[in-house]
Amino acid sequence: MPGETELKIGLDEDARIAAEPLFVNDTPVLVESTYFDTPDLDLRRHGVQLRVRRDGNRLLQTVKMPHLASGPLTRDEYEIPLEAPEPDLDHLTGLLPDALKSETGGTLDLQSIFVTRFTRRRHMVSNGSAIAEAALDEGEIVSGEHTLPIREMEIELKGADMAAYVGVCEDMLRRVGGTLIMEGKAARGYRLASGLDPQPTFSRKLAVEAGAVLPEAIRAMMRHNFQHFLDNVPAVEISGVPESIHQLRVGLRRLRSVITSFKPVLDTSEASDVLAAAKRLFGLAGAVRELDVFMAETLPAIARRGLDDDKRETVEAVCRDRRAKALAAVREELAKTGTAVMAVRLTGWIEAGHWLRHDKPVDRLLASRHVRDFATPRLRGLHKKLIKKGHKARAGTLDDWHAMRIAVKKLRYTAEPLLSALPIAPEEAEAYRKRVEKMQDCLGRLNDLNTAEDLLDTLHKSSKGNSRKAVKAARSLMHDWAAEEADDLIRQAGKALRDFERRGFPAG
Repeated sequence: MPGETELKIGLDEDARIAAEPLFVNDTPVLVESTYFDTPDLDLRRHGVQLRVRRDGNRLLQTVKMPHLASGPLTRDEYEIPLEAPEPDLDHLTGLLPDALKSETGGTLDLQSIFVTRFTRRRHMVSNGSAIAEAALDEGEIVSGEHTLPIREMEIELKGADMAAYVGVCEDMLRRVGGTLIMEGKAARGYRLASGLDPQPTFSRKLAVEAGAVLPEAIRAMMRHNFQHFLDNVPAVEISGVPESIHQLRVGLRRLRSVITSFKPVLDTSEASDVLAAAKRLFGLAGAVRELDVFMAETLPAIARRGLDDDKRETVEAVCRDRRAKALAAVREELAKTGTAVMAVRLTGWIEAGHWLRHDKPVDRLLASRHVRDFATPRLRGLHKKLIKKGHKARAGTLDDWHAMRIAVKKLRYTAEPLLSALPIAPEEAEAYRKRVEKMQDCLGRLNDLNTAEDLLDTLHKSSKGNSRKAVKAARSLMHDWAAEEADDLIRQAGKALRDFERRGFPAG
């Protein structure tokens, strides 16, 4: 299946000047593309892009498909030459997802939605064989009277040498700088045409087949979760709505959970620095998420306990100000060249597969081991560890309940894609997943209470005047209510744990 692996880098003026010498010998070519869709943007809703492009003397139609399992920074595309600047409907129809064909009956009323117009300078980078095509694009996106500038560098993989490609990307980023772009020209064009911001992206369900070998399964899980993170970068950068922050963190958390869950068979030494960078970004986004949860869930509960409207509005204003600063820190981190380096290096690390342990002779067997042979003992081990943590929590402190929450999350994020590899019925797998989810819900809300109390302490120390008085009032009400709520949540979590333990591990 044809595919395009491409790193897009946004350039400010300094980066553009730095890039100029790299393309000084390349002839500028005018590239003009018209993107087509239905009046209701049916193609966009299904993740399909249709463009007709004049690239110098060539006239081409390209259909790009949704991100599936091809890997981060990669999507499938299909290109054919055209004789006239009109879409070839037979070519498009043959590629449409079944769901879209069903909705439209295979008949699409297409119209021009927007145009991209830019000059492109490009050249091949090779070491005897092609590694990548580097391009410098400058121009604009046009929809009616509205325009957006284009000033970016694209580095597209040519051939199959991913390690060499990563090296080329890192070298150009080191020489030029720039910012990772996850919102391509088409996505920006749709935003310009519709006036709608990028939306948070939710994770698609991933089910690993029982017959898959272990490296394939691990790679699929890492790809899936890293792509989920990358898909939410545009929404965080443009609107920063609460769900975008949450989903960005979900992608990173699940990626880290995969690595932790498969720790016995992984060697992460080659990626330690980029995994640390991902962890840092996760922490920065966590500061925003903490405030979002407090404003959406905890503060209304405190208000119901007696916090008057004026004080509530004052506390909310303090939180909004703090959130704006926390979100700015996330966006600043995303805009760093280091984040683009992290994205391309982590992609290369995932695809290369050098993370499978190979330091002992017995480790060679891992490459051909079926995931089902690993999934059952690994999930059973996490299951038992959770129960052990739960027993300690029932006789322990809030810190012990927190440790149980971490164990629940590890089990859930490992189990979700691997349950399909167990020798059990789908209904049994779903029932087990729901039992784990129930415990995570109780313990997550308990953690939100603890986090909210710490947040109010911090806000109280940093506020002044009326803001400080309002926060103090909220903190006083929070203290009594949180104690009652925590007791109830602990009872619920304990009950869910007993049910979980009684029903046992599904694979026997």
